[in-house]
Amino acid sequence: MSVDDAMITASTAGSASAASTPDTIKRWVERIRTEDASRGRRSVHMYILDNEPMLWNSTHRDVHPDPVTYDELLDRTLRYGAAVRAADPDAVIAGPALWGWPAYFFSAKDAAEGFQKKPDRLAHGDTPLLAWYLQKLRAHEQSKGTRILDVVDVHFYPQQQGVFGQNGGIDAKTSALRIRSTRALWDPSYVDESWIGEAVQLIPRMKKIIAENYPGRGFMIGEYNFGAEDHPSGGLAVAEALGRFAEGGVTAAFY
Repeated sequence: MSVDDAMITASTAGSASAASTPDTIKRWVERIRTEDASRGRRSVHMYILDNEPMLWNSTHRDVHPDPVTYDELLDRTLRYGAAVRAADPDAVIAGPALWGWPAYFFSAKDAAEGFQKKPDRLAHGDTPLLAWYLQKLRAHEQSKGTRILDVVDVHFYPQQQGVFGQNGGIDAKTSALRIRSTRALWDPSYVDESWIGEAVQLIPRMKKIIAENYPGRGFMIGEYNFGAEDHPSGGLAVAEALGRFAEGGVTAAFY
């Protein structure tokens, strides 16, 4: 942003960055496996297919100024995932590392043009993004015999005002809200106290989406944070979350 809050025009993508092609990734993973073989142990246990693609047009607008679509997400998953699989057949591959609530259901193109219009989703049978993505990956495995995705990865941050982050509030009201917000992980009766305004029930919701669209995949929460790490309310929220992860059979979760 400029001093007048206008977007600064990005330079051409190749002027300060170099693309990591599927071949680059394949050679990188091959090098990792070669070094692991020399040490007699595996150093990388999971490969995650990038990070929060539905935010690239804002977080990485210098190299990806256009909003990611359903088709681009699938195409990149297939090409880069296949490169990882070829280099490390026993790899655990996770994706698509979606940033949060809207990205479970809509593409960045939908977000840019308006969730009510949802042009990208409508062009794909009005099927929510993650469900469509898993259907396509399942069909790919059935037709090609190559499994690209092992673990479904989404991110979760409570959206209630002042809750997550190192500067999360620690007053009594916010602390109580923080602890309640953990119910979004599991409780179908908890209506999220943010702009979401409905029951998130993240773990059962995601396990249901997986079971219906690509059974057998694991589920992980690639990023989460309930804020106030140095305050008792933050500690209690994390303890509650860890218990719910174990109870719900979450494959992995990274704080």
